[in-house]
Amino acid sequence: MKGLKYFLFLIGFFLLFSFSVKANKINKIAMDIYLDNSGNAHITEVWDTYLNQGTEGYHPYYNLGNSTISDLKVSDERGTNYTTVSYWDINSSFERKRHKSGIYKSGNEVDICWGISDYGNKIYTVKYTINNAIYNTSDDTQIFFWQLIPKNMKPMPEKVYIKIYSDKKFEDTLDVWGYGNYGGTAYVYNGYIEMQSPEKRLNSSDYMTILVKFPANYFSTTNTISKTWNQVFAGAEEGTVKYKAKTIDSNEESNKTDNSDKSSDNASNEVKNSDSNIVDSILNGLVEDTSKASAIDNKTSADNNKTSSNNNVSNNSNSKSTNYIPIIIAVVSILIIGLVLFFVYKKKSNNNTNLY
Repeated sequence: MKGLKYFLFLIGFFLLFSFSVKANKINKIAMDIYLDNSGNAHITEVWDTYLNQGTEGYHPYYNLGNSTISDLKVSDERGTNYTTVSYWDINSSFERKRHKSGIYKSGNEVDICWGISDYGNKIYTVKYTINNAIYNTSDDTQIFFWQLIPKNMKPMPEKVYIKIYSDKKFEDTLDVWGYGNYGGTAYVYNGYIEMQSPEKRLNSSDYMTILVKFPANYFSTTNTISKTWNQVFAGAEEGTVKYKAKTIDSNEESNKTDNSDKSSDNASNEVKNSDSNIVDSILNGLVEDTSKASAIDNKTSADNNKTSSNNNVSNNSNSKSTNYIPIIIAVVSILIIGLVLFFVYKKKSNNNTNLY
């Protein structure tokens, strides 16, 4: 019985250790977005992560319309510059994706991808350009309207900080709206737009979409949609829930305006949480106006081609089956060790009996 107790203890200990291993985690995503005079967005993302499964990380964008993504460069905390490949195979092995990056396209989805390359604490710096990021409306307003942190990220980042700026300092009166980020912030501060996730961290259903209204000809771009500003804004506002922020202490940063003090007519410093389907429908509407000619080519569902389109630190089909191998090996090893200890103890017990 004593040998059996040791055996059960070892099994419990190793099983507890195996299942207590931390899953993938994104500590923080920081996005630096520079809007050039032609209306292109030059983006640098820094992902602070802990990873122990999967083969790739990726950031999806949907319904790009006339916009394109180029100039992808990825590096990590060791200073390793990843090789950008012309074709990204989401089903490649961990080793084949190692120190590589690429752009994956499927239907209306475009993913910025890179190989995890090493497990453990990792920091990735991802740089790319969204060409034609600024749109002209039919009544000469210019807008920047993008879902920068997608919904259904797995895992969700614990913190997100986004800075948007250009060669011209933004006026405090510039109208800015944030969606899907209930309790977070979106406002002009010190000449740039600052958007942050809530202090209590994002929920699994959250996302971060930014809408900025610029005056006519603020940027030199001919990228145009057929909707008026009022049509875009009315659609974006439909179904939103306004967040009631508590008053900022006077000793804190006095230039940061309390969100709850702004009315709906001057909503540049409000943050609202809208149903994600409504925001998607508005984004889709913008795309329909700019990409009808290419819509036929995008009928294939991204879900049929991308095996893990909802996981931003991907656990694709190659890696899912291998995630259980360490647990199986650990259990088998425990059983073998336990049986050896049991029979050694039993043999020792028999020898002691024979001596008496």
